[in-house]
Amino acid sequence: MRDRPHPDHKLEWPGGVVPEWAKPQQGKKRFGKGRGAKGGGPERQGGSSPSKRERLQKVMAQSGYGSRRNIEILIAQGHITINGTAAKLGDAVGPGDKVKLDGTLINLRFGAERPRVLMYHKPEGEIVSRDDPEKRPTVFDKLPKVNGGRWVSVGRLDLNTGGLLLFTTNGDLANRLTQRQNVEDELERVLTPRELEILRLVAVRLDNQEIATRLSISVGTVKIHLHHVYEKLQLRGRHDLQVYLRDRLY
Repeated sequence: MRDRPHPDHKLEWPGGVVPEWAKPQQGKKRFGKGRGAKGGGPERQGGSSPSKRERLQKVMAQSGYGSRRNIEILIAQGHITINGTAAKLGDAVGPGDKVKLDGTLINLRFGAERPRVLMYHKPEGEIVSRDDPEKRPTVFDKLPKVNGGRWVSVGRLDLNTGGLLLFTTNGDLANRLTQRQNVEDELERVLTPRELEILRLVAVRLDNQEIATRLSISVGTVKIHLHHVYEKLQLRGRHDLQVYLRDRLY
């Protein structure tokens, strides 16, 4: 077996002429890696890995800063910056990016983590808000700390009302739960009890005859009630009604 050459050994080429293929290449990096290599492109702002970048509104929502829709409004109004630059709709962020809301650095949670949910019995004398000029006691002071996110309340109770409240770390989930309650309240305000009853049966895709049999009324009465429902909700027919219920309640 041959001995390895000494590290200081200098290879001598015949006649002292070094062939072109053996000369060191200037200005090139091995294997095409490193910054500036062809096809590598510029380094991403903040040093984030492309595979971990997600839409800004999605990451902020799952980190508890509101629903995606509300965050899109904040982006459009210029309240959010990424690495010192005003965020735009469609921007993506990664773990290395610095995102600020109204100048304050916020913690973001990446990945498809399951949202945390808890129930809290609010006593009288506490407010359901983080911003209070009068510095009154707030429910958020009593909740456990969340790393990389914050609690979002599902609904509210006023200062002098005690009761059970639901909190989650996922803004989208809080928005869906709140929206469902708002829609149900709106339907109860707009529709009569009989119309609401028929509406719930339509939601399970029963035809007029089945609804009439269940409620012991005529098919014609069912159609009259449905006509009133369509008018009050500004819908064109049964299909629009089922889409309305599916999108808002289920």
